[in-house]
Amino acid sequence: MKSISQLLLLIVVLLFNQCGSKNADSTAPASAITLSVDGVGKSISISSALLLIETTGDKGRTLNVSALSGTNSLILTISNWAYQSPPTNGLLVKSYYEIFTSTGLDKATCQKSTSSGASLCDAAAATYVIGSDSYFSSLYDGPDYDSKIKITANDTNSKTISGEFDLKLQNANDLRLSVKGTFTNVTYLVK
Repeated sequence: MKSISQLLLLIVVLLFNQCGSKNADSTAPASAITLSVDGVGKSISISSALLLIETTGDKGRTLNVSALSGTNSLILTISNWAYQSPPTNGLLVKSYYEIFTSTGLDKATCQKSTSSGASLCDAAAATYVIGSDSYFSSLYDGPDYDSKIKITANDTNSKTISGEFDLKLQNANDLRLSVKGTFTNVTYLVK
């Protein structure tokens, strides 16, 4: 009886080990994000990533990558337009600039909408929230700076995206900060 129990235990252990090794994909690259605020490294983790695709009108698309650093949060936003021929369910691999600065708007790809006459520009933006205080790249009015998010890879089949960011932000009280970092193999949902 003891040997049967030991045999059953051994079989159960082997089954669990086999199940674990079949489900674990050791070749799949890990998702990661790094962040430094004013040159100080922060511990941060991705909370979500969502690609919103407009299906009517000028057909823009916007990717939001949200991450948490303790109780603080970072949101990176990248957008482009159908006229730029982005891949299905993805974004173009290129640099996207904060367009609310003169240097960023000069580097953005823009086209006038035939329906509304508005300028449709690809763009990058960041928001960093510290407690109840929010910093926005769109508010930055300091010395010229190439605030940008660079997409370095976008696998639309697995819906993963990688890149780097370097942006200046400002709050409503004119306090400024700099956020820099990378994101690697971030999985996103498409809506």
